[in-house]
Amino acid sequence: MDGSSNSYKPAWWLPNPHLQTLYPFIFKKKLKVPLQQEIFELPDGDFIDGWWTEKSQGPIVILLHGLQGSVDSHYINSLMHHIHYQTNWRALLLHFRGCGEQFNRLDKQYHSGDTEDIRFICNLIKQRNAQTPTAMVGFSLGGNILLKLFGELKQNNLMSTGISVCPPFDLLNTAINIQNGTAKIYEKMFIQDIKKAYHKKLQASETQNSILKDLDQVSTLIELDQKITAPLHGFDSLEEYYDQSSSISYLKSIKKPTLVIVASNDPVLKYNYIPTNEDTSSHVVIETYEHGGHIGFMSGPPHKPEYWLDARIMNFLSEHLPLGILQD
Repeated sequence: MDGSSNSYKPAWWLPNPHLQTLYPFIFKKKLKVPLQQEIFELPDGDFIDGWWTEKSQGPIVILLHGLQGSVDSHYINSLMHHIHYQTNWRALLLHFRGCGEQFNRLDKQYHSGDTEDIRFICNLIKQRNAQTPTAMVGFSLGGNILLKLFGELKQNNLMSTGISVCPPFDLLNTAINIQNGTAKIYEKMFIQDIKKAYHKKLQASETQNSILKDLDQVSTLIELDQKITAPLHGFDSLEEYYDQSSSISYLKSIKKPTLVIVASNDPVLKYNYIPTNEDTSSHVVIETYEHGGHIGFMSGPPHKPEYWLDARIMNFLSEHLPLGILQD
């Protein structure tokens, strides 16, 4: 499949952004990928759960999932499959705190601007593989974290390149927009999943953080961020959390080649503003497609659906990592 930037032709049989978003979520088959787990111990006594594809050498591609995502998310599973079977690269999926199979030791979870853990692990990996080219791909919330991290590190970024797919550039507007219209459906799904994860951890924990006492009263992402996310992670207010965590403030500081892929009809984020060249450094390229939904970008006929997003990511990575794609 052609993964060039001008090759995307939306599937005619998925005529609206919801179908583009939900089709791969529901129907994309899980592919077999040989994986090895690694537990990364963190400086504060907690850990991050990571999964490697089974190769001992080659360039490394670090993957960051979206809100409540995991190694089993369709977009992660598919990309790891492509990386393992089509290249000599190694993929590493990092579960944010609270998203792995094991309960984390501390109350701290993850949030849309939490770059500290990822930065630590990136440094650790580069210490082990000093001469190995390394890239990063982030989806949705993970895409926001990638852009923020790249902007924070500037020229000290150890990654050769990065790709951010469907990131929420402005967290406040995203939280407001998802409360309106059909986007409420996605917000309800996210809230239910987050509550379920928190409750599982609370049941397994001997202590209960007082911040979580209002968890059952939370019904929107704004309420979640105001009552739980911001205070749990040391922010003085909801406004401070959104302001410091939104990637749009970091785009001008990015110093490594970075591709951003967005769909203007994204039904989850419902962008009311997509950054332009004036908002970014010269190292950032934002590809905006009229159709594609949220991490969808389906193409091809109904009897042979094509996941164009995979091809675009692999194509861009092959331009920046040595040896690149070995086979189709």
